[in-house]
Amino acid sequence: MRVLNHQEHSSEILEVFAKVCSDRSMLILWQVKEGKRQINSIYLEKIEEEDNLIYLSSAKTQALSLDSQTVFFFCKAHNFIFKTDIVTQDNIEAVIKMPSEVKLLEKEDHAGMADLIDVFNEEKIFVEGEGRGNLEYEEKLVAGRGEANIDKEKYMVGKTNTDKIDRFRSDNTATEKLSTKWAVKSMSAADTALFEEELSYITLEEEDKQYEEMRSAPRAKPPEGKMVTVQEQSGERPQGTYPLYDLSRGGISFLVFSKEEFNAGEVINVLGFDTKKFDEPMIALVRSVREADQLGVQYKVGCQFATEENS
Repeated sequence: MRVLNHQEHSSEILEVFAKVCSDRSMLILWQVKEGKRQINSIYLEKIEEEDNLIYLSSAKTQALSLDSQTVFFFCKAHNFIFKTDIVTQDNIEAVIKMPSEVKLLEKEDHAGMADLIDVFNEEKIFVEGEGRGNLEYEEKLVAGRGEANIDKEKYMVGKTNTDKIDRFRSDNTATEKLSTKWAVKSMSAADTALFEEELSYITLEEEDKQYEEMRSAPRAKPPEGKMVTVQEQSGERPQGTYPLYDLSRGGISFLVFSKEEFNAGEVINVLGFDTKKFDEPMIALVRSVREADQLGVQYKVGCQFATEENS
């Protein structure tokens, strides 16, 4: 990752934004409110170099939902992220300050941004009509791609067969896309409420802190004594309950006393938190098992919730 600060790289930052404007590249803008991201798809309209202002507009036909002063941006087309403050907003338009810095991302930075990239892709699909997806995630006819047939019953989260099949028919050809993507929208109302409750302690300040560390989803330390129950997906080993280390919309980590208990690359089911259990487990991929203290007594198992790319 390369960081451009306005004091030393102002001309380069202007070039980046000018390119985004000319390409009409979409960005996602987000804020955090009550532990949840509020997502807006936007375009940059023009840059006022003298006043250090950027004008933007909604990429959809709906008003921007901006409740706090600080906002975060991500552009996948040009691989950068930044945060800044809102100057004014009016319906589908807003003016923001030129950011003090822009972070140019490398390919390896994307590994920690899986959930944010997924949000971007969902928004891009809706805005450009290049597949399935709308605000309610209901069935949609798509121009230029044929008919997108979506059967919600094919979202079988947490079962042995976790595949959902999206079939797109276009002209005389038919293609199948097989994935194991987990998303809140495919969870039951009770499971969604349970997961949101676990995230409820994440604040805007925590989002800002994690932005500095380039983590895509807000992640906060849980209250002391919080536990999570997990099981290796094949069911060959019994389920276990472990201290929860941290949690975000993109992943989870917990503590174990033996580094042999889990291995990187394993798929696990997250069964519940404390005494509360999910109707259908959440699926996660073990990314790492690392020492959690200098004594080598505890190990932190870091997991990423399943997406099309890592399942």
